[in-house]
Amino acid sequence: MKVLLTQYKETGEYFAIKALKKGDVIAREEVDSLMSERNIFEVANRIRHPFLVNLVACFQTQASIRRFHAYVSHVMGLALQQFAIIRLTVCS
Repeated sequence: MKVLLTQYKETGEYFAIKALKKGDVIAREEVDSLMSERNIFEVANRIRHPFLVNLVACFQTQASIRRFHAYVSHVMGLALQQFAIIRLTVCS
């Protein structure tokens, strides 16, 4: 698996691309978990889940599977971590 940061030239938006080799997924018997992961992201998109990044697109070739996710900057990631820590402290 490889995750790449890319920028869409027309809009300047950033996306994270998760690239997986089909052969590796099959060899590790991860097909079901990969499908489940995709389904979870599709549901998260519909309900606009606050802690899961949006799955923008996904496609496959003969040899690989590619998923395009909205990119959350490091600063936003830190803010989400802080929120989660505060929320866990309050809820405990």
